[in-house]
Amino acid sequence: MESPALLINKIISVSLLDPRIEAIVLTGSRGREQHIDSYSDIDIELIGHGVTEIFNQQSWINQFGEPLVARYLQNLEEDAPDWPTCLAIFGEGRKVDFTFAEPERLSKMKQEGLDATFSRGFTVLLDKTGITEGLPESTNQQALTPSQLTASQFTEVVSDFWHEAHQVAIALTRGELWVAWSRSADMKQYFLQLLEQQVILKNGSTCDIWYKGRNYHEWMPKSYIEALEVIFNCGTAQSAALSLQCLMRCFNEVTVELARLQGFDNMQIMAEKMQELLIGILQDNALLPEIL
Repeated sequence: MESPALLINKIISVSLLDPRIEAIVLTGSRGREQHIDSYSDIDIELIGHGVTEIFNQQSWINQFGEPLVARYLQNLEEDAPDWPTCLAIFGEGRKVDFTFAEPERLSKMKQEGLDATFSRGFTVLLDKTGITEGLPESTNQQALTPSQLTASQFTEVVSDFWHEAHQVAIALTRGELWVAWSRSADMKQYFLQLLEQQVILKNGSTCDIWYKGRNYHEWMPKSYIEALEVIFNCGTAQSAALSLQCLMRCFNEVTVELARLQGFDNMQIMAEKMQELLIGILQDNALLPEIL
């Protein structure tokens, strides 16, 4: 893979000569100097007046090497980052995420405090105009806390999970493994969403829940870590049926505990009936043993 140091030095050298770039900030694992390994990405924020023009000059990143893949994201969605990004994988495999931000990005944080990305740690690599001066210091410890679900959102997640569970069971009886795998992936996301909520409520906001299940072994309860070996073993219809059974059990446990902690309806009657129904369907089709 490309040397991170050489790539970063190239980015600094090019930026020194580009008047649109006033500052370079390194974020992510390298910016906070935590969880770095030989495959770690380089997360770069380019900041300055007119720097978003660079985003539209897609050949600009070729100065650092020919990318094998480059995704240019405008990030116009409601839950997307505030500034455009380019996600590039260079020839030897190193991934660099570029963010192109106007100075308002920094001025906002000077007034309102660091956002979730900067609060976890950052390193200023270049500041030609003093634009980064006055940024609050990062503690390098602030955890990302998922937004707490409302009662209606909780009900929606639980309902969606059991709807998908029904469809997975039916797909398995038909030998439609692709459909089962796809819907099961959605179920796993619902499980992760509720489990994150439960862990935060029980352990406090200092518990470091990162996105998309990253570093799950550092915060996920041991019983669920062990269950993942079954949950992610879906190579055959029989193993996928065992995965579904295990996932339903784990999800129901988290649902009951989270509902207790937040005073929500745990929807237990529906969950029990769905498990009985779906296990019966899988047993009738010889996908699960009669005695569990």
